[in-house]
Amino acid sequence: MSSEVQKKGIEASDDKSSKPILVTDEKFFSTIKSEGLMVTDFWASWCGPCMMMAPVIEELTREFKGEIKFAKLNVDENLLTAQQFGIMSIPTFLVTE
Repeated sequence: MSSEVQKKGIEASDDKSSKPILVTDEKFFSTIKSEGLMVTDFWASWCGPCMMMAPVIEELTREFKGEIKFAKLNVDENLLTAQQFGIMSIPTFLVTE
C-alpha cells in the first residue's frame, strides 16, 4: 500500500467498492461527507463478536455495492472517534448520511 493512501486513512484494494473502507480518526468525518450513506463498524481485533460480524459486513458491502458504503474503524487505533460517538461496547454500527 502506498504511503499516500495510508496518510489518507483509507485502505487500498483492487476493487474499493467490494470491501469495507478502513477509516481512521484523522479522516472519519471527511470520509462520511464524501461517501454519502455509510454504515461504520466500530471493532477491535480481540473482539470475538466483531470477528463474527466481519464476513457479514463484507457480504453486505458486495450486496449493496453502489447503494450503501460500509466502513470499519478499529477502536484500539482510533479512540477519538469512538469517544466522540460515545461508543462503549463493540461491535457497534453507526449509520451516517
